[in-house]
Amino acid sequence: MTRQTLLLGGDDTPEKRATLAAALEQAGWTVATGSAPEKRSEEAIGVLIHTHGSAQAASAGAELLDREAGAALDGARLVNVLFHKVVPTGPSANAVCIDLVQWRGGQDNAHFQRLMATLRRIQEEAAELAGRQQSATGWITALWRRHKVGTLILALVSFFVIAFIQNLINAEIACSINFAQPTISDICGQLGLGDKPTRTERLAWKDVDRNNCAALQAHARRFPDGAFRSRAIDLYEAGRIETSVRWEPQTRETPLFQPEPEDGSPSQTLASDALMAVVAQKAKEQCAGYTAGNTHRVISASSKTTKTRCTQSGALYFCEFDGHAVCKLERRVEEQVRVCGGQ
Repeated sequence: MTRQTLLLGGDDTPEKRATLAAALEQAGWTVATGSAPEKRSEEAIGVLIHTHGSAQAASAGAELLDREAGAALDGARLVNVLFHKVVPTGPSANAVCIDLVQWRGGQDNAHFQRLMATLRRIQEEAAELAGRQQSATGWITALWRRHKVGTLILALVSFFVIAFIQNLINAEIACSINFAQPTISDICGQLGLGDKPTRTERLAWKDVDRNNCAALQAHARRFPDGAFRSRAIDLYEAGRIETSVRWEPQTRETPLFQPEPEDGSPSQTLASDALMAVVAQKAKEQCAGYTAGNTHRVISASSKTTKTRCTQSGALYFCEFDGHAVCKLERRVEEQVRVCGGQ
């Protein structure tokens, strides 16, 4: 910001005015004299000089001095400098008064330092005010820009909606145009136009297994108003009911007893082997009983011994078996299932 002062008045004491101007310039201020606009900047601070001559000029002279101050600065940013004891009036009546009656031009004079402090304060306040005004202007400009962008977007959306409302019969054609797809179709789906799916439903339908009845049902439940809901229901209802057969593993045990045979064997080993061959055959026969009615199938048949006893009579051996037949089975389970298919 320009550090400029505009000296007003003091025409009857030009030497004092010149002394003040020199002191201000030495302190770093640019000094202009008079109220001509070309001699001052918009940020200039008016220094209104009051002298013995201005005090003696009575009301006409005082009013002339005040008019000069008002024309130069619109009554703002004024400082009264008194080279004579006088009470300022007019635009400068409320401005700060600096008493320089006894000042002789020194920079270190307390009253002159007060003048310097006052000028800096007025300059800082003016700068702060200008900053606030600039910030407010910037905020209003940004708000206006956002308003224009929002208005443009609203206008485009409104045009799009109105265009489709006016052409509802042709909405399907408009939403299916070969341009900017699938974005146009997704927008139509979001607006409920042209019987198009929303983007969410379109992506979900893309991943649905058309051969999975449960997946078709799930899609229809998830999108009760969806564009593909009727297609999902049609595919589900077009499915056929089939009988699904599965086999569940089971193990059953039944008591198995084989008494001593009528004919003995010449050794205990041969007697035991003959006994176990008969037990194995009987276990198969007992397990085969589960296959009646085609409800089970045998995987394996074996025996589990509880007690085996062999006795000797003369030169012959006789053995008996007491235990269980162990049947490894599979039980047939039938279910009615719906089989779906299609694209």
